[in-house]
Amino acid sequence: ALARVQSHNGDGGDLFGSAVALSRDGQVLVVGADLEASRSSADGADNALPGAGAAYVFQRDGDGWRQIAYLKASTPTSGGGFGFAVAVSDDGQTIAVSAPFEPGAGLGSVHVFRGSGSQWTPVAHLQAPEGVERFGVDMDLSNSGAELAVAAVGPAAQAQAHVFTWRARRWALDGVVTHRAADGAEVVPRVALAGHGRLLALANGATAVRLFEPAGDGWALALDALSPPPAEHDPALALAFSADGQTLA
Repeated sequence: ALARVQSHNGDGGDLFGSAVALSRDGQVLVVGADLEASRSSADGADNALPGAGAAYVFQRDGDGWRQIAYLKASTPTSGGGFGFAVAVSDDGQTIAVSAPFEPGAGLGSVHVFRGSGSQWTPVAHLQAPEGVERFGVDMDLSNSGAELAVAAVGPAAQAQAHVFTWRARRWALDGVVTHRAADGAEVVPRVALAGHGRLLALANGATAVRLFEPAGDGWALALDALSPPPAEHDPALALAFSADGQTLA
């Protein structure tokens, strides 16, 4: 191993490392710990809110890594799962952290931070619409950090991807695409966004994957990339695009 990073306030049950994201230049590392239990970023050792979650930002410093930030939800909630999924832009200056069990009109949210070094400012708190659950169970940022795709479970056993764009200094919803699971099948939404931000992959809990692209004022189906497999196959648990968006794993 080249390096081993640890949180400043780690406990055995925090699930530190359950989600990780690395900037393209390899200088900024974001690590989620969705069962971390502190109440705020000011006091990381109280353990008063089980499962509230946290995210840690590390920066390469010479031959090693040092922790430069400790991120929490704006209002941490017990069981919210902040840090369940994390994403970082290529330049390491935009970070998204999901809390897919945080209560609201629906269930789940995504917190977006911008900054560098030890200074990180929350710029958005994107919340699940009514009737949507596990908003933020998976997500992906484009290379520039200006496009964000958030996976969720919608009504009627639908996998959803909510696509947001950063413009006029705010995040705006550009569209919601869906992929219904087979009758009786568990919905396990997984999402990937091509680096240029103009191609989206969404899995629904089988290995069936749909590709979407911008169309008019929203997003439209471009391709059913894979057909549903036999029932004994496992679901697609992760999706990833190559840097140019030409290859999907």
